[in-house]
Order: sequence, then structure tokens, then C-alpha cells
Amino acid sequence: MINYTDRLTLLMRDIVSRVPALSFIDMDAVLLFARFGRLRTDGAFATCHSLRLPASEPGYYFWRDRISGQITRRSDWFVTKSPIVSINGRRMNYLISFALPRFCD
Repeated sequence: MINYTDRLTLLMRDIVSRVPALSFIDMDAVLLFARFGRLRTDGAFATCHSLRLPASEPGYYFWRDRISGQITRRSDWFVTKSPIVSINGRRMNYLISFALPRFCD
């Protein structure tokens, strides 16, 4: 049986070490895992979540409209919060999950 989590982690470590534009990524702060996904459905093969989003206060969450480029407030009540995920005392920056078997197909 193939351990996809280990294999994908090794692949990403190799890519980060070989591609200068990605050299800023600390793979020791990336939690990567393979998970069971739905069969025969549309959607993402993998997801990436930042675990280090800056904290915000209500009314201070802004976004840029793709069409107009205008910066607007998205919501008065929206507050960004990221969970703190640590492994062996080390805080993770990203959580990446690969949906199997869809990723392999």
C-alpha cells in the first residue's frame, strides 16, 4: 500500500528545494495529508488553507473587487480567525489536503 501523505510530502520538499521562486516555503511548517474524497464529482483535487491569516476586528476585513479593482468592506461582522495548529510544538503555516482517489485519477 502506498502512503500518499509521505510520498506527496517528499515530492513537495523536492520541488521547493529545486525551484528558486518557492525557496521561501518552510516545508517543516506545512501540514500535508491525503484524505478520502468523493468519487465521480466535480471539485478540487487538493485544497490549501493558510493557518497564519492576520487577526482582524469587525469591520476591518477588506477585499478588492476583481472587475472594478475597488477596495470595499465585505462585512461589518466578519472577523478572520485561524486555528492554531502545532505538531511537536511547531506551529504550522499551511494545511494542504489531497483528495484520493480523485487526485490520482
